Amino acid sequence: MRQIRLVMIALTGAMMIVATTAYAQNPFAIDGVVTDTQNSKAPPPANPGAADKVTDPSVNTKELGPKNGSPQQLGDIHTAPVPMLADTNPNGNNDLNAIWTQVQQAADNHYWLYYAWSRDTAGTGIIGIELEKEASGCDYTNLLACNPWGNRAAGDVVFVWDTRGGATTIVKRVFVEQNGQVVLPACPQNFPTTQTDECSIVASAVALFSDSVGDDLRGEAAIDLTDEGIIPLNECTTFSNLIPFSGTGNSDSADIKDAVLHQFPPITTCGIVTVKKVLLNLTSLTRDFNYALSKLAGEIRPGVTQITDKLEGHNVQDTHVDLIPGGDYKLDETAPVPSPFQKVRVFCVLGGTTYTLFDLSGGTVVTTFPVQGGQTTACTIENRAVGDPVLSTAQSARLHDQVNLSGVLAHAALNMSATFTLWTSATCTTGQVLGSGPGGVSQISSAVNFVAAQEGQLTTGLANTLAGVGFGVPGSGTFYWKVVVSGDTINVSKTFCHENTVIQFNDNTP
Repeated sequence: MRQIRLVMIALTGAMMIVATTAYAQNPFAIDGVVTDTQNSKAPPPANPGAADKVTDPSVNTKELGPKNGSPQQLGDIHTAPVPMLADTNPNGNNDLNAIWTQVQQAADNHYWLYYAWSRDTAGTGIIGIELEKEASGCDYTNLLACNPWGNRAAGDVVFVWDTRGGATTIVKRVFVEQNGQVVLPACPQNFPTTQTDECSIVASAVALFSDSVGDDLRGEAAIDLTDEGIIPLNECTTFSNLIPFSGTGNSDSADIKDAVLHQFPPITTCGIVTVKKVLLNLTSLTRDFNYALSKLAGEIRPGVTQITDKLEGHNVQDTHVDLIPGGDYKLDETAPVPSPFQKVRVFCVLGGTTYTLFDLSGGTVVTTFPVQGGQTTACTIENRAVGDPVLSTAQSARLHDQVNLSGVLAHAALNMSATFTLWTSATCTTGQVLGSGPGGVSQISSAVNFVAAQEGQLTTGLANTLAGVGFGVPGSGTFYWKVVVSGDTINVSKTFCHENTVIQFNDNTP
Protein backbone atom coordinates (compact mmCIF):
# COMPACT_ATOMS: atom_id res chain seq x y z
CA MET A 1 0.00 0.00 0.00
CA ARG A 2 1.01 3.64 -0.37
CA GLN A 3 3.06 5.03 2.49
CA ILE A 4 1.02 7.62 4.37
CA ARG A 5 2.70 10.19 6.57
CA LEU A 6 0.42 10.94 9.45
CA VAL A 7 2.46 13.77 10.97
CA MET A 8 4.37 16.59 9.28
CA ILE A 9 6.68 18.50 11.59
CA ALA A 10 6.23 21.66 9.55
CA LEU A 11 2.52 21.68 10.46
CA THR A 12 2.93 21.13 14.16
CA GLY A 13 3.00 24.77 15.15
CA ALA A 14 0.04 25.66 13.00
CA MET A 15 -1.97 22.73 14.25
CA MET A 16 -1.32 23.63 17.87
CA ILE A 17 -2.69 27.12 17.19
CA VAL A 18 -5.95 25.58 15.94
CA ALA A 19 -6.06 23.20 18.87
CA THR A 20 -5.57 26.04 21.34
CA THR A 21 -8.52 27.89 19.81
CA ALA A 22 -10.69 24.78 20.09
CA TYR A 23 -9.70 24.34 23.73
CA ALA A 24 -12.07 27.16 24.71
CA GLN A 25 -15.02 24.75 24.45
CA ASN A 26 -13.14 21.62 25.47
CA PRO A 27 -14.75 20.14 28.63
CA PHE A 28 -11.59 18.17 29.44
CA ALA A 29 -8.42 19.38 31.13
CA ILE A 30 -5.61 18.21 28.82
CA ASP A 31 -2.64 19.07 31.00
CA GLY A 32 -0.30 16.15 30.40
CA VAL A 33 -1.13 14.46 33.70
CA VAL A 34 -2.46 10.93 33.18
CA THR A 35 -3.02 8.99 36.40
CA ASP A 36 -5.93 6.97 37.73
CA THR A 37 -7.14 9.87 39.85
CA GLN A 38 -6.19 12.77 37.59
CA ASN A 39 -6.69 12.37 33.89
CA SER A 40 -9.77 13.91 32.31
CA LYS A 41 -11.06 15.99 35.20
CA ALA A 42 -12.62 19.08 33.73
CA PRO A 43 -12.97 22.52 35.33
CA PRO A 44 -16.41 23.39 36.77
CA PRO A 45 -19.21 23.35 35.86
CA ALA A 46 -18.73 20.31 33.60
CA ASN A 47 -16.40 18.36 35.90
CA PRO A 48 -17.24 14.84 34.70
CA GLY A 49 -14.65 13.26 37.00
CA ALA A 50 -12.10 10.63 36.16
CA ALA A 51 -12.42 8.69 32.92
CA ASP A 52 -13.18 4.98 32.72
CA LYS A 53 -9.98 2.94 32.87
CA VAL A 54 -9.37 -0.42 31.20
CA THR A 55 -6.15 -2.28 31.92
CA ASP A 56 -4.44 -4.55 29.41
CA PRO A 57 -1.76 -7.25 29.85
CA SER A 58 1.74 -5.83 29.44
CA VAL A 59 5.51 -6.35 29.83
CA ASN A 60 6.28 -10.07 29.34
CA THR A 61 2.69 -11.23 29.58
CA LYS A 62 1.22 -12.76 26.46
CA GLU A 63 -2.16 -11.49 25.35
CA LEU A 64 -4.62 -11.88 22.51
CA GLY A 65 -3.71 -9.82 19.48
CA PRO A 66 -3.84 -10.00 15.67
CA LYS A 67 -1.99 -12.99 14.22
CA ASN A 68 1.20 -12.31 12.33
CA GLY A 69 0.74 -11.98 8.60
CA SER A 70 -1.85 -10.30 6.43
CA PRO A 71 -4.57 -9.25 6.91
CA GLN A 72 -3.64 -7.50 10.15
CA GLN A 73 -3.23 -3.99 8.76
CA LEU A 74 -5.50 -1.12 9.68
CA GLY A 75 -7.32 -1.09 6.35
CA ASP A 76 -8.21 -4.76 6.01
CA ILE A 77 -8.02 -6.43 9.41
CA HIS A 78 -11.84 -6.68 9.37
CA THR A 79 -11.54 -9.23 6.56
CA ALA A 80 -9.35 -11.63 8.57
CA PRO A 81 -11.02 -15.05 8.95
CA VAL A 82 -11.74 -16.43 12.42
CA PRO A 83 -9.71 -17.30 14.41
CA MET A 84 -7.70 -14.17 13.69
CA LEU A 85 -6.33 -13.61 17.21
CA ALA A 86 -3.48 -15.40 18.93
CA ASP A 87 -1.27 -15.05 22.00
CA THR A 88 1.32 -12.36 21.30
CA ASN A 89 3.80 -10.29 23.26
CA PRO A 90 4.18 -6.87 21.58
CA ASN A 91 7.35 -4.82 21.84
CA GLY A 92 7.29 -2.35 24.70
CA ASN A 93 6.72 0.71 22.49
CA ASN A 94 3.55 -0.98 21.12
CA ASP A 95 2.45 -2.70 24.32
CA LEU A 96 -0.53 -0.79 25.72
CA ASN A 97 -1.13 -1.42 29.41
CA ALA A 98 -4.00 0.98 30.16
CA ILE A 99 -6.63 3.00 28.32
CA TRP A 100 -8.84 5.79 29.65
CA THR A 101 -11.96 6.90 27.76
CA GLN A 102 -14.80 9.33 28.34
CA VAL A 103 -17.35 11.34 26.38
CA GLN A 104 -18.65 14.73 27.54
CA GLN A 105 -20.94 17.33 26.07
CA ALA A 106 -19.53 20.86 26.08
CA ALA A 107 -21.34 24.12 26.75
CA ASP A 108 -22.02 24.57 23.02
CA ASN A 109 -23.55 21.03 22.93
CA HIS A 110 -20.60 19.58 21.00
CA TYR A 111 -19.60 16.06 22.00
CA TRP A 112 -15.95 15.55 22.92
CA LEU A 113 -14.04 12.28 23.21
CA TYR A 114 -11.31 11.92 25.80
CA TYR A 115 -8.70 9.29 25.05
CA ALA A 116 -5.60 8.53 27.11
CA TRP A 117 -3.12 5.68 26.90
CA SER A 118 -0.16 4.15 28.68
CA ARG A 119 2.53 1.90 27.14
CA ASP A 120 5.50 0.00 28.48
CA THR A 121 8.38 1.83 26.79
CA ALA A 122 8.88 4.87 24.58
CA GLY A 123 9.55 4.60 20.88
CA THR A 124 8.08 5.05 17.43
CA GLY A 125 4.71 3.77 16.36
CA ILE A 126 1.09 4.80 16.20
CA ILE A 127 -1.57 4.75 18.88
CA GLY A 128 -5.17 5.03 17.79
CA ILE A 129 -8.78 4.39 18.58
CA GLU A 130 -11.41 3.07 16.19
CA LEU A 131 -15.10 3.95 16.53
CA GLU A 132 -17.53 1.53 14.90
CA LYS A 133 -21.27 2.08 14.71
CA GLU A 134 -22.17 -1.60 14.88
CA ALA A 135 -21.49 -3.64 18.00
CA SER A 136 -18.75 -6.22 17.55
CA GLY A 137 -21.10 -9.09 18.40
CA CYS A 138 -18.20 -10.71 20.25
CA ASP A 139 -18.32 -12.71 23.44
CA TYR A 140 -15.38 -11.10 25.22
CA THR A 141 -14.85 -14.26 27.25
CA ASN A 142 -14.25 -16.22 24.03
CA LEU A 143 -12.64 -13.86 21.54
CA LEU A 144 -11.04 -16.66 19.55
CA ALA A 145 -14.43 -17.26 17.98
CA CYS A 146 -14.75 -13.67 16.75
CA ASN A 147 -13.19 -10.88 14.70
CA PRO A 148 -13.71 -7.71 16.80
CA TRP A 149 -13.31 -5.58 13.65
CA GLY A 150 -15.67 -7.78 11.63
CA ASN A 151 -18.70 -5.44 11.74
CA ARG A 152 -17.02 -2.41 10.23
CA ALA A 153 -19.32 -0.21 8.17
CA ALA A 154 -19.19 2.93 6.06
CA GLY A 155 -18.88 5.98 8.30
CA ASP A 156 -16.77 4.24 10.94
CA VAL A 157 -13.76 6.33 11.91
CA VAL A 158 -10.21 5.86 13.19
CA PHE A 159 -8.20 8.52 15.02
CA VAL A 160 -4.46 7.90 14.72
CA TRP A 161 -1.73 9.51 16.83
CA ASP A 162 1.78 9.09 15.43
CA THR A 163 3.98 9.17 18.54
CA ARG A 164 7.25 9.52 16.64
CA GLY A 165 9.30 12.55 17.70
CA GLY A 166 6.85 13.69 20.35
CA ALA A 167 4.27 14.79 17.79
CA THR A 168 0.75 15.52 18.98
CA THR A 169 -1.11 15.87 15.68
CA ILE A 170 -4.01 13.46 15.22
CA VAL A 171 -5.20 12.16 11.86
CA LYS A 172 -8.79 11.13 11.10
CA ARG A 173 -9.47 8.21 8.74
CA VAL A 174 -13.01 7.37 7.63
CA PHE A 175 -14.20 4.08 6.12
CA VAL A 176 -16.40 4.06 3.01
CA GLU A 177 -18.21 1.44 0.96
CA GLN A 178 -16.91 0.65 -2.52
CA ASN A 179 -18.41 -2.07 -4.70
CA GLY A 180 -20.15 -3.59 -1.70
CA GLN A 181 -16.97 -3.73 0.37
CA VAL A 182 -15.92 -1.60 3.36
CA VAL A 183 -12.56 -0.02 2.60
CA LEU A 184 -10.24 2.62 4.04
CA PRO A 185 -9.35 5.06 1.24
CA ALA A 186 -5.70 6.01 0.98
CA CYS A 187 -4.61 9.51 1.89
CA PRO A 188 -3.64 11.86 -0.96
CA GLN A 189 -0.10 11.58 -2.29
CA ASN A 190 0.85 15.04 -0.98
CA PHE A 191 -0.97 14.74 2.35
CA PRO A 192 -1.32 16.82 4.49
CA THR A 193 -1.14 19.64 1.97
CA THR A 194 -4.10 17.98 0.32
CA GLN A 195 -6.72 16.44 2.56
CA THR A 196 -10.00 14.61 1.94
CA ASP A 197 -13.11 13.74 3.91
CA GLU A 198 -11.63 10.27 4.41
CA CYS A 199 -8.13 11.42 5.44
CA SER A 200 -7.61 14.69 7.28
CA ILE A 201 -5.83 16.37 10.15
CA VAL A 202 -8.08 16.72 13.20
CA ALA A 203 -8.37 20.47 13.72
CA SER A 204 -10.52 20.52 16.86
CA ALA A 205 -8.33 18.51 19.17
CA VAL A 206 -5.82 18.89 21.97
CA ALA A 207 -3.13 16.28 22.61
CA LEU A 208 -0.18 16.09 25.01
CA PHE A 209 2.35 13.56 26.16
CA SER A 210 2.23 12.97 29.90
CA ASP A 211 4.80 14.50 32.20
CA SER A 212 3.59 12.33 35.09
CA VAL A 213 5.32 9.03 34.26
CA GLY A 214 8.42 9.51 32.15
CA ASP A 215 8.90 10.65 28.58
CA ASP A 216 6.41 9.46 25.95
CA LEU A 217 5.03 6.67 28.14
CA ARG A 218 1.57 8.17 28.43
CA GLY A 219 -0.53 10.57 26.44
CA GLU A 220 -3.98 12.12 26.45
CA ALA A 221 -6.13 13.81 23.86
CA ALA A 222 -9.54 15.44 23.54
CA ILE A 223 -11.32 15.46 20.17
CA ASP A 224 -14.41 17.48 19.22
CA LEU A 225 -16.49 14.76 17.56
CA THR A 226 -19.18 17.22 16.54
CA ASP A 227 -16.80 19.66 14.87
CA GLU A 228 -15.23 16.72 13.03
CA GLY A 229 -18.63 15.68 11.66
CA ILE A 230 -18.61 12.39 13.55
CA ILE A 231 -21.52 13.19 15.86
CA PRO A 232 -23.66 15.99 14.36
CA LEU A 233 -25.80 18.26 16.50
CA ASN A 234 -29.44 17.30 17.03
CA GLU A 235 -29.02 13.85 15.52
CA CYS A 236 -29.15 10.42 17.10
CA THR A 237 -25.76 8.82 16.48
CA THR A 238 -24.19 5.82 18.19
CA PHE A 239 -20.79 4.14 18.01
CA SER A 240 -21.18 0.83 19.82
CA ASN A 241 -17.70 -0.67 19.37
CA LEU A 242 -14.51 1.07 20.50
CA ILE A 243 -11.11 -0.50 19.80
CA PRO A 244 -7.97 1.22 21.10
CA PHE A 245 -4.87 -0.11 19.35
CA SER A 246 -1.19 0.40 18.58
CA GLY A 247 0.71 -0.13 15.33
CA THR A 248 4.25 -0.53 14.11
CA GLY A 249 4.40 2.50 11.82
CA ASN A 250 2.66 5.41 10.20
CA SER A 251 1.57 3.77 6.96
CA ASP A 252 -1.53 1.83 6.01
CA SER A 253 0.63 -1.26 5.49
CA ALA A 254 1.90 -1.19 9.07
CA ASP A 255 0.66 -3.97 11.33
CA ILE A 256 -1.71 -3.54 14.24
CA LYS A 257 0.30 -4.99 17.12
CA ASP A 258 -1.76 -4.49 20.28
CA ALA A 259 -5.49 -3.98 20.69
CA VAL A 260 -7.38 -3.44 23.93
CA LEU A 261 -10.36 -5.71 23.35
CA HIS A 262 -13.03 -4.76 25.82
CA GLN A 263 -16.74 -3.98 25.80
CA PHE A 264 -16.41 -0.22 26.24
CA PRO A 265 -19.50 1.92 26.94
CA PRO A 266 -20.98 3.14 23.65
CA ILE A 267 -20.47 6.70 22.42
CA THR A 268 -23.90 8.03 21.68
CA THR A 269 -25.99 11.16 21.42
CA CYS A 270 -29.05 8.95 21.52
CA GLY A 271 -30.84 7.91 24.62
CA ILE A 272 -30.17 4.54 26.23
CA VAL A 273 -32.72 2.68 28.35
CA THR A 274 -31.96 -0.47 30.27
CA VAL A 275 -34.85 -2.60 31.51
CA LYS A 276 -34.00 -5.00 34.33
CA LYS A 277 -36.12 -7.70 35.96
CA VAL A 278 -35.88 -8.08 39.74
CA LEU A 279 -37.73 -10.87 41.52
CA LEU A 280 -38.20 -10.12 45.20
CA ASN A 281 -38.61 -13.81 46.08
CA LEU A 282 -38.46 -17.19 44.34
CA THR A 283 -35.56 -15.79 42.33
CA SER A 284 -34.76 -19.13 40.71
CA LEU A 285 -38.05 -19.30 38.78
CA THR A 286 -38.11 -18.34 35.12
CA ARG A 287 -41.11 -16.94 33.30
CA ASP A 288 -41.88 -14.74 30.28
CA PHE A 289 -42.26 -11.24 31.73
CA ASN A 290 -43.46 -9.05 28.85
CA TYR A 291 -43.02 -5.29 28.79
CA ALA A 292 -43.56 -2.33 26.47
CA LEU A 293 -41.43 0.81 26.05
CA SER A 294 -43.03 3.77 24.29
CA LYS A 295 -43.77 7.49 24.47
CA LEU A 296 -46.95 9.42 25.13
CA ALA A 297 -46.68 10.72 21.58
CA GLY A 298 -44.36 10.25 18.66
CA GLU A 299 -41.58 7.84 17.77
CA ILE A 300 -38.88 6.42 19.98
CA ARG A 301 -36.80 5.60 16.89
CA PRO A 302 -37.38 6.62 13.30
CA GLY A 303 -40.41 4.61 12.23
CA VAL A 304 -40.79 2.93 15.64
CA THR A 305 -43.39 3.96 18.22
CA GLN A 306 -43.06 1.06 20.65
CA ILE A 307 -40.63 -1.67 21.67
CA THR A 308 -42.08 -4.87 23.08
CA ASP A 309 -39.83 -7.51 24.58
CA LYS A 310 -39.60 -9.91 27.47
CA LEU A 311 -37.32 -10.69 30.41
CA GLU A 312 -37.14 -14.30 31.51
CA GLY A 313 -35.73 -14.24 35.02
CA HIS A 314 -34.15 -12.49 37.98
CA ASN A 315 -31.49 -9.87 37.13
CA VAL A 316 -31.96 -10.36 33.36
CA GLN A 317 -31.52 -7.01 31.59
CA ASP A 318 -32.21 -5.60 28.13
CA THR A 319 -30.41 -2.55 26.73
CA HIS A 320 -32.16 -0.37 24.14
CA VAL A 321 -29.98 2.14 22.29
CA ASP A 322 -30.52 4.73 19.57
CA LEU A 323 -33.59 6.17 21.30
CA ILE A 324 -34.80 9.66 20.42
CA PRO A 325 -34.37 11.86 23.51
CA GLY A 326 -37.59 13.01 25.13
CA GLY A 327 -39.31 13.61 28.44
CA ASP A 328 -42.44 11.52 27.91
CA TYR A 329 -41.25 7.91 27.84
CA LYS A 330 -43.46 5.17 29.27
CA LEU A 331 -42.63 1.68 30.50
CA ASP A 332 -44.97 -0.96 31.80
CA GLU A 333 -45.15 -4.69 32.29
CA THR A 334 -47.85 -5.93 29.98
CA ALA A 335 -50.60 -8.23 31.18
CA PRO A 336 -50.95 -10.97 32.02
CA VAL A 337 -48.18 -11.11 34.61
CA PRO A 338 -47.15 -14.77 34.71
CA SER A 339 -48.25 -16.83 37.70
CA PRO A 340 -47.37 -16.91 40.55
CA PHE A 341 -45.96 -13.36 40.30
CA GLN A 342 -47.55 -9.97 40.63
CA LYS A 343 -46.22 -6.58 39.55
CA VAL A 344 -44.92 -4.70 42.57
CA ARG A 345 -43.00 -1.68 41.31
CA VAL A 346 -41.78 -0.09 38.05
CA PHE A 347 -39.24 2.72 38.32
CA CYS A 348 -36.52 4.41 36.26
CA VAL A 349 -33.42 6.29 37.40
CA LEU A 350 -31.62 9.04 35.46
CA GLY A 351 -28.92 11.27 36.92
CA GLY A 352 -29.77 10.29 40.48
CA THR A 353 -33.49 11.05 40.13
CA THR A 354 -35.99 8.20 40.48
CA TYR A 355 -39.22 8.18 38.48
CA THR A 356 -41.72 5.68 39.92
CA LEU A 357 -44.22 4.61 37.28
CA PHE A 358 -46.09 1.97 39.29
CA ASP A 359 -46.20 1.16 42.98
CA LEU A 360 -48.46 -1.58 44.30
CA SER A 361 -48.10 -0.22 47.84
CA GLY A 362 -49.78 3.02 46.82
CA GLY A 363 -46.78 5.34 46.74
CA THR A 364 -46.53 8.46 44.62
CA VAL A 365 -46.19 7.68 40.92
CA VAL A 366 -45.61 9.65 37.71
CA THR A 367 -46.82 8.95 34.20
CA THR A 368 -43.56 9.31 32.25
CA PHE A 369 -39.79 9.48 32.60
CA PRO A 370 -37.07 11.27 30.58
CA VAL A 371 -34.52 9.89 28.14
CA GLN A 372 -31.52 12.12 27.47
CA GLY A 373 -28.94 11.98 24.71
CA GLY A 374 -25.72 10.24 25.60
CA GLN A 375 -27.04 9.04 28.96
CA THR A 376 -28.52 5.83 30.29
CA THR A 377 -31.88 5.67 32.03
CA ALA A 378 -31.88 2.53 34.18
CA CYS A 379 -35.37 1.03 34.62
CA THR A 380 -36.37 -1.80 36.91
CA ILE A 381 -39.52 -3.92 37.02
CA GLU A 382 -40.01 -5.68 40.35
CA ASN A 383 -42.22 -8.72 40.88
CA ARG A 384 -43.13 -10.79 43.88
CA ALA A 385 -44.42 -14.35 43.89
CA VAL A 386 -47.71 -14.55 45.80
CA GLY A 387 -49.63 -17.69 46.62
CA ASP A 388 -53.44 -17.24 46.42
CA PRO A 389 -55.04 -20.32 47.95
CA VAL A 390 -58.67 -21.13 47.13
CA LEU A 391 -60.47 -22.27 50.27
CA SER A 392 -63.19 -24.87 50.45
CA THR A 393 -64.37 -27.05 53.32
CA ALA A 394 -65.52 -30.63 53.40
CA GLN A 395 -66.91 -31.60 56.79
CA SER A 396 -66.82 -35.22 57.76
CA ALA A 397 -68.00 -37.35 60.66
CA ARG A 398 -67.47 -40.83 61.90
CA LEU A 399 -70.36 -42.69 63.53
CA HIS A 400 -70.01 -45.20 66.29
CA ASP A 401 -72.54 -47.74 67.62
CA GLN A 402 -72.67 -50.22 70.43
CA VAL A 403 -74.91 -53.21 71.03
CA ASN A 404 -75.71 -54.50 74.51
CA LEU A 405 -76.77 -58.13 74.91
CA SER A 406 -78.51 -59.62 77.92
CA GLY A 407 -80.28 -62.87 78.59
CA VAL A 408 -77.51 -64.88 76.96
CA LEU A 409 -77.33 -68.42 78.23
CA ALA A 410 -73.80 -69.10 79.33
CA HIS A 411 -72.01 -72.31 78.40
CA ALA A 412 -68.52 -73.61 77.88
CA ALA A 413 -68.21 -72.57 74.19
CA LEU A 414 -69.85 -69.17 74.52
CA ASN A 415 -68.46 -67.34 71.44
CA MET A 416 -70.71 -64.80 69.72
CA SER A 417 -70.00 -61.80 67.45
CA ALA A 418 -71.80 -58.68 66.26
CA THR A 419 -71.63 -57.28 62.72
CA PHE A 420 -72.38 -53.56 62.22
CA THR A 421 -73.36 -52.09 58.83
CA LEU A 422 -74.66 -48.65 57.87
CA TRP A 423 -77.56 -47.97 55.50
CA THR A 424 -79.48 -45.07 54.03
CA SER A 425 -82.84 -46.90 54.07
CA ALA A 426 -84.95 -47.39 57.14
CA THR A 427 -85.36 -51.09 56.39
CA CYS A 428 -81.59 -51.59 56.11
CA THR A 429 -82.16 -53.33 52.80
CA THR A 430 -80.98 -50.69 50.27
CA GLY A 431 -78.32 -48.00 50.24
CA GLN A 432 -75.61 -49.70 52.21
CA VAL A 433 -72.73 -47.35 53.00
CA LEU A 434 -69.72 -49.12 51.53
CA GLY A 435 -66.01 -48.72 51.90
CA SER A 436 -66.11 -46.67 55.06
CA GLY A 437 -64.90 -49.15 57.60
CA PRO A 438 -61.30 -49.80 58.64
CA GLY A 439 -59.14 -50.65 55.61
CA GLY A 440 -62.02 -49.85 53.27
CA VAL A 441 -64.25 -52.79 54.22
CA SER A 442 -67.97 -52.31 54.18
CA GLN A 443 -68.76 -53.64 57.59
CA ILE A 444 -67.30 -53.89 61.04
CA SER A 445 -67.39 -57.10 63.04
CA SER A 446 -66.77 -57.08 66.75
CA ALA A 447 -66.49 -59.90 69.25
CA VAL A 448 -69.02 -59.72 72.07
CA ASN A 449 -67.44 -59.27 75.46
CA PHE A 450 -69.50 -61.14 78.02
CA VAL A 451 -69.67 -60.67 81.75
CA ALA A 452 -68.31 -63.74 83.51
CA ALA A 453 -71.04 -66.19 84.56
CA GLN A 454 -71.49 -69.84 85.48
CA GLU A 455 -72.64 -72.28 82.86
CA GLY A 456 -76.41 -72.41 82.56
CA GLN A 457 -76.87 -68.92 83.96
CA LEU A 458 -77.93 -65.88 82.01
CA THR A 459 -75.21 -63.37 81.23
CA THR A 460 -74.74 -60.01 79.51
CA GLY A 461 -72.21 -58.70 76.97
CA LEU A 462 -71.51 -55.82 74.61
CA ALA A 463 -69.93 -55.17 71.22
CA ASN A 464 -69.07 -51.83 69.51
CA THR A 465 -67.76 -50.49 66.23
CA LEU A 466 -64.16 -50.66 67.27
CA ALA A 467 -63.82 -47.48 69.32
CA GLY A 468 -61.65 -44.85 67.63
CA VAL A 469 -62.48 -46.09 64.14
CA GLY A 470 -66.17 -46.04 63.48
CA PHE A 471 -67.89 -45.51 60.14
CA GLY A 472 -67.06 -42.50 57.96
CA VAL A 473 -70.17 -40.60 56.91
CA PRO A 474 -70.00 -39.56 53.23
CA GLY A 475 -72.16 -36.46 53.62
CA SER A 476 -75.37 -35.06 54.98
CA GLY A 477 -78.28 -37.45 55.42
CA THR A 478 -80.04 -39.95 57.68
CA PHE A 479 -78.14 -43.13 58.35
CA TYR A 480 -79.47 -46.39 59.80
CA TRP A 481 -77.53 -48.97 61.74
CA LYS A 482 -78.09 -52.66 61.10
CA VAL A 483 -76.67 -54.97 63.73
CA VAL A 484 -76.53 -58.73 63.34
CA VAL A 485 -75.57 -60.71 66.43
CA SER A 486 -74.53 -64.26 65.66
CA GLY A 487 -75.96 -67.08 67.64
CA ASP A 488 -74.26 -70.30 68.68
CA THR A 489 -75.26 -73.86 69.52
CA ILE A 490 -77.46 -72.63 72.35
CA ASN A 491 -78.31 -68.96 71.73
CA VAL A 492 -80.22 -67.93 68.61
CA SER A 493 -79.02 -65.10 66.34
CA LYS A 494 -80.63 -61.65 66.39
CA THR A 495 -80.95 -58.93 63.75
CA PHE A 496 -82.42 -55.45 64.09
CA CYS A 497 -82.54 -52.08 62.29
CA HIS A 498 -84.15 -49.81 64.80
CA GLU A 499 -81.94 -46.69 65.16
CA ASN A 500 -80.84 -43.80 62.95
CA THR A 501 -78.59 -40.76 63.04
CA VAL A 502 -79.28 -37.51 61.18
CA ILE A 503 -76.20 -35.56 59.92
CA GLN A 504 -76.45 -32.08 58.41
CA PHE A 505 -73.34 -30.34 56.93
CA ASN A 506 -73.14 -26.72 55.80
CA ASP A 507 -70.13 -26.48 53.43
CA ASN A 508 -69.80 -22.95 52.03
CA THR A 509 -66.88 -22.27 49.67
CA PRO A 510 -65.69 -18.63 50.00
